[in-house]
Amino acid sequence: MPGIARISAAADRFPGEPIWLELASSDPERSIAFYGGLFGWAADGSDSLDGAATLRLKGEHVARLVPMPDDGWIVYLKVLDAGAAAAAVEVNGGRVEVGPSVAGDLGVLVIATDPAGARVGFWQPGTHPGFGVENVPGAPAWFELHTLDFATAVPFYRNVAGWQTVSMGDSDEFRMVVHGEPGVARVGIYDASHDDLDDESAWMPYFAVADADAAAARIRELGGALLDQPVDTPFGRVVHATDPLGTLFTVIQPADV
Repeated sequence: MPGIARISAAADRFPGEPIWLELASSDPERSIAFYGGLFGWAADGSDSLDGAATLRLKGEHVARLVPMPDDGWIVYLKVLDAGAAAAAVEVNGGRVEVGPSVAGDLGVLVIATDPAGARVGFWQPGTHPGFGVENVPGAPAWFELHTLDFATAVPFYRNVAGWQTVSMGDSDEFRMVVHGEPGVARVGIYDASHDDLDDESAWMPYFAVADADAAAARIRELGGALLDQPVDTPFGRVVHATDPLGTLFTVIQPADV
């Protein structure tokens, strides 16, 4: 779960770790207003033909907004070979939607769906360093796949992204694995098949906040919805929510804040 704040170069991230986020939005202006009001993000003007814009927190890039008809977060996992990752997606029951596509000298991307239908990205970094900031208020802090098919999702990410999974629990009440050692890991898979929170498999980013209760109130003020009330966990105080377009995300007030 979330650790100390750090700014990392792409080379510092292990294969399979989250390196970048995209927000697919059917109403970019509404999305920018919501996340800007909640986290203080600003959108760079963009000359790209697809209208995409970089979202920044105090000048540091935290995500990219892409106008699309289907709303949702796309978490990009670092891979060393995007072509090999795309081939592995198909062999392991997933489906490639985009790529491998070369983004100039920035890197090579693949967008796919895993066997349970969750959309996920794979990024072979070039000059794009990934997140400019993490684990500070307003920035990404943790990444979690909520899957309705845990038995197929775990081997998929092992085989495609090279995950070394460690179990955090294996009962119907709580079943989860993380990639790497607990306390250091930055990403995990949660069995959501017994959870009323999810009606489809999807990636859920967690964003750090200084005050989870204040963030919950602000989410409602800005037109989002709370899926539960703030609750204390061993890792911090969390609340699950959706933005005004129905996209899932979580805010966490780390335990050491």
